Amino acid sequence: MDTPERDSLPRKRSLRKKFGARNYDENLMDELIEKHLGGAFKKKKQTKEDLEKETETEAMIAISLGFPIDALLEEEIRAGVVRQLGGKEQNDYIVVRNHILTRWRSNVEVWLSKGQIKETVSNEYEHLISAAYDFLLYNGYINFGVLLPLTSPMPELTNEGSVIIVGAGLAGLSAAKQLMSFGFKVIVLEGRNRPGGRVYTQKMGKKGQFAAVDLGGSVITGIHANPLGVLARQLSIPLHKVRDNCPLYKPDGAPVDKGIDSNIELIHNKLLDKVMELRKIMGGFANDISLGSVLERLRQLSFSHILGSR
Repeated sequence: MDTPERDSLPRKRSLRKKFGARNYDENLMDELIEKHLGGAFKKKKQTKEDLEKETETEAMIAISLGFPIDALLEEEIRAGVVRQLGGKEQNDYIVVRNHILTRWRSNVEVWLSKGQIKETVSNEYEHLISAAYDFLLYNGYINFGVLLPLTSPMPELTNEGSVIIVGAGLAGLSAAKQLMSFGFKVIVLEGRNRPGGRVYTQKMGKKGQFAAVDLGGSVITGIHANPLGVLARQLSIPLHKVRDNCPLYKPDGAPVDKGIDSNIELIHNKLLDKVMELRKIMGGFANDISLGSVLERLRQLSFSHILGSR
């Protein structure tokens, strides 16, 4: 199909303007995304000004998800999503791509179909819809996680195979589900007597009076481009923002002295700097040595040095 010769995506999508570089601020992006995704996507015609504003907002949302504002990902280039790099077709592709990303992020609990995208993007750009949708789908940028329908309406694949996944952690189980939706036969191997990997919550205490303690990963660093943020929304799991002020407590419940806490953090960071220096000196010989063992040895040496200087 030939690329349309008009200067913009008509009526439903406008040509994406060139936006200058911007600093990323997660708090501002939180407000922007919540405001934009809170409203329904319009199927009716909009004014040119509305479309341009919406297109810019969708571009900013795409940035928060890790996509460049005026370029393609290396994966997109290798996939050949456009016939020629640069120029109008690539620009229009980016508009469509950003729109698809925003549409799915507006409701990550249900499957986003290609037909739904065609409701808000002109049929003249059907080839770009297919290119962007297929890339985002098969690379796991949309329609992933725990969503409805449970049986994903994926197209039939002709070259299905069998895949063995080692590890029933979050990554392994997610990969298994995604591959199964693509038509592959999947076997997951796990060495422990439970799934979950590093995600493991232990209930401690007596029956009826217990506390839940996370023994593994419990902090999500970055929400927008992190698939764990999507999983939390899909499973309706509330997230608690980690405060800058995070007090520590002793076993007896008394707070740790702030001065001691600050000094220990300073020493810890200095030890990490020493570890980096050692790794550079040792090169490949350091590959089989754990970070914990090196930190403990450096701590002992530092403690001995302090005692010897007294």
